[in-house]
Amino acid sequence: VDAEYQKNAQQDVWGLNHILNSLGNPQHPKFRDFQGNKATLSGVTQAQIREFFETHYSSHLMRLVVIAPNDLSEVEGWVRAFFAGVKRNPMASPSRKKVMFFPSDRLPRLITYKGVESRQTLTLEFELPAFDDLKYSTPSIFLSELISSDRKGMLSDALTKKGWISHLSSHQEDLGSTQLLGVDFQLTDLGAAHWKDVIFDFYQAMALLRNIGLPRYAYDEIKLQGELQFIHSSPANDIDRASTIASHLQNWPSDELECLESLTARYAPTTYGALLDLVRPNRMQVLLTDNHLSGGQSDPFYNVQYQESSLNAEDIARWTQAALNPELIFPAPNPYLPTDFSLRGTSDPSPILFEAPGSRLWIQTDHEFGIPRVELGINVLSAHPFTKRQQALRVLYAEAVSLASKSILGQASAFGYEFTIDPSKAGYYFRFGGFSDGFERFLAELTQKLNLSDLSVAEFQAIQEGVLHDIDDELTQEPYGIAHSRLKSLLAGALTYSDLRAELASVTLAEVIAFAQGFWAGELLMHGAAFGNLVHADAQRYLGQFRTVVKNHSYLPKEAVALEKFVAFEKGSALVHKARVQDQNHGVSHYFSFGKTTPAKRVLLESLELLMANQFFKDLRTEGKIGYVARFGNHFNPGQCGIGVLVQSAWPVEKIDAACLGWLEGLPHRLTEVTAESFKQVKASLLDELQKPTFTFEEKAAKIFNAIFEHREQLDWKKDAIQLLEKLELADVVNFVGHKLDPVRRRLLSVYALGSPDSGSEHEDGSMLSEESSCDEGRESPLASDSRPQVTTEEFSTSCRKYLVPRFR
Repeated sequence: VDAEYQKNAQQDVWGLNHILNSLGNPQHPKFRDFQGNKATLSGVTQAQIREFFETHYSSHLMRLVVIAPNDLSEVEGWVRAFFAGVKRNPMASPSRKKVMFFPSDRLPRLITYKGVESRQTLTLEFELPAFDDLKYSTPSIFLSELISSDRKGMLSDALTKKGWISHLSSHQEDLGSTQLLGVDFQLTDLGAAHWKDVIFDFYQAMALLRNIGLPRYAYDEIKLQGELQFIHSSPANDIDRASTIASHLQNWPSDELECLESLTARYAPTTYGALLDLVRPNRMQVLLTDNHLSGGQSDPFYNVQYQESSLNAEDIARWTQAALNPELIFPAPNPYLPTDFSLRGTSDPSPILFEAPGSRLWIQTDHEFGIPRVELGINVLSAHPFTKRQQALRVLYAEAVSLASKSILGQASAFGYEFTIDPSKAGYYFRFGGFSDGFERFLAELTQKLNLSDLSVAEFQAIQEGVLHDIDDELTQEPYGIAHSRLKSLLAGALTYSDLRAELASVTLAEVIAFAQGFWAGELLMHGAAFGNLVHADAQRYLGQFRTVVKNHSYLPKEAVALEKFVAFEKGSALVHKARVQDQNHGVSHYFSFGKTTPAKRVLLESLELLMANQFFKDLRTEGKIGYVARFGNHFNPGQCGIGVLVQSAWPVEKIDAACLGWLEGLPHRLTEVTAESFKQVKASLLDELQKPTFTFEEKAAKIFNAIFEHREQLDWKKDAIQLLEKLELADVVNFVGHKLDPVRRRLLSVYALGSPDSGSEHEDGSMLSEESSCDEGRESPLASDSRPQVTTEEFSTSCRKYLVPRFR
């Protein structure tokens, strides 16, 4: 428990949550909500835990959910056999006090806090009647949807155009006898200077909502969203589904549960209006980051500095009197509301390839699940190498496109339409999805946003500022996550945003637009995949429409980008990458490369992970108590594969190295101790996973796209893997691992995200490695980290030799 606490101790979200709980009503359960650590648990005895269990745990307070493909009578037999021993304690009763969480005598109030991250946020919170009291009309859902809407003329759109925010969202939290509505603003630096004006604009938006009320068409749209989700969405993961149902059964009738999760049964504009009337300045709690905060208090567990104060009476009066703003516009009826759910064409047994000059398009019509949706992926590839400046421009162009698309997505996403754009090493990857009815319009309108003609300089500067904040805040994140992301960047030969920071800071909107025009005017290959409720002519038309709108008429032959470069490193090499992080823990990742990825290596390494992942966890975390995070696993990309460990720990770095590398050194011997029966079970498990059918539309679409884009169009890669796995022997694994981990042949890359407890000399790259050399066992690290060559991501991507991997089948 303490290791988990240590893992979270430097994260703003945990510290803020604890502060808010401690400032709540002492009679509310959340007031005592804390994950625990050595200090709070040191006096707890096993007898006390037993007494608590026997007092509060009773079968009549529990809800059991079992999901299985077996006959119901068989499942009932299991339940009776395994759970009959759960006792009923008639003295136990649920603790459900009807108390408010916010202390009403201290509202309205301002809570300022000094976060670790540089990005500034503003949150407005209101306590409302419990969701369960209003479960048939769900007015809080309607209110939350309208407050956070990205549609043109709404609050988010207005504040974004002013350059005051980069994002607006809302959240709801069940507080037991009440619920919390939170409105979250990601502020720009300009917005932070105008935070009181942001609140004023929020209450102008509330005035608009009160004036309009809840029109029947707005209710029908949000109601339809739930119905479409209920009818056309795929079932959730069974473990998550069982947990969700068990939780809901504590409060909802079993025969109404599925409806209450998604459907709204009652149009209740009066109830909605009454709830909206509770969103007033006098009932508000304001949370504001203040990176210059001095004085105040410090949270005893998370060391977050904060201050509670009253809000200025003049400000409260101004917000209370906020009137309608004619620039704010209530949403008109949504043009993306789908009405035609018919299925088109005939299902294909597998994807079919269509080729044309500058295009390579895989298409599969699929009706297996009866879902009238389309998924379209377009990987736009250029043979033109990007300079460091152009890589920065490429990043900001993708961010700018995402913002320019918000007004369309604000409407279309309500009915399940999706769009993403991601920079790739050779260009961009676009993903579009949504109901077939309206998909062509959605694609056309989104593609028109790629020229950025509607984006203002203020909006672009807010985007740029947000990216820079993300870079500056990277090293405030959890060390194990930083170590893992840096390893991925190194192995992909990619520059991190930190490498590009100076370039990103000086880019202008005009420069980004010029870059985009040059990119789209150049020779490009469109490598695409279309799946779902469409005929082949639809898919070809979609790709042609995309190419026409972006004004690309120069075709790149597939031979020009058929081979893709990936970073490799030499046998016997042992390289180090380091970064200093703002945490009391270290994140350490050790990766051994096993060379270019092949189907045989993939199968072997998947088996190795299943054989040894739990053993590493047991040895390092359970028994060795190295820390909360201790993972062993494999890593694949088309360029190379290998195994690695990932640890987050407060131990000295040398001691972490000794534990991790020592364990890996002994891996070949551990494998010889694996029994034939254990290996047989591992193979059976992997075969089950490879042969498992797809159960949802989303799973099947992901499977097809993965085969085309990640597995280099190897559509039958699972069939090949099954054949290789059936032939695999334990001796093959033992010999292969022993060969690859031999000191002469091994290729080691170590990534250190180094926390603050270990002081050491600072290097040119701003990183720091501990100079402490002792560990409890007095054992030295198998590889002295300070004697290995140190590399930056930029050096690694430019100086190491490359693997050339076929991109297409």
